[in-house]
This record gives sequence, C-alpha cells and structure tokens, in this order.
Amino acid sequence: MSISGQTLFISEITLATVSGLILFIVLISGGRLYAVCTPLFFTVSSVGIVTTTGFSLAMQNYVQAAPLTGLGGGKSAIPMGLIIVLSNMVAFYMIFTRRKPGNNQ
Repeated sequence: MSISGQTLFISEITLATVSGLILFIVLISGGRLYAVCTPLFFTVSSVGIVTTTGFSLAMQNYVQAAPLTGLGGGKSAIPMGLIIVLSNMVAFYMIFTRRKPGNNQ
C-alpha cells in the first residue's frame, strides 16, 4: 500500500491542528498532567512527519537545487544514504580528534 506525500502531509497537518486545539482547550480548562500528555504527544510527534514531508514536497520540482541528493536521478536512496553516512563520519571524526583534552562539553 502506498500513500502519496501530499496525502500524508495533509493528514499530519490535520492531526497537528486538531491535537493542538485539544491541547489548548485542556490547558485553558486547567487539565491535569495526564490530560495534557496525550494531545501534546500527538502534536509533537507530528512535527517530524510534517517538516520532512513538507520539505520533500517543496523540493520535488527543484532537483537542481539539491545537487548532492539528486545524484541518483531522484530514483535511488543510495546518494542520500551516502551523504548521511559521510556527514556522520566527519562529525564523529571532528568530535573525537579535534576536541581539547579535558574539555567534556
């Protein structure tokens, strides 16, 4: 089963809006912690899907604006995986080799 990006985006925006509204109502009515946690969970968890799907939908017509991720012609996830791995390896290297001794921050 396949869900289009636009359908996913619209459903998550709807979920975020409804749960945000419920959260607001619970807060102004003086709801307790358990009543706040459920709508807050749905509001916060939808952020990841909304931002990534929204960015993906915005970039669909602009492959030339993302030259590194467009290396596979937009048909393969291999370039994305390669960029993620290389970026993480550079960050790992920088953290463990460029950090001053005794600096634990």
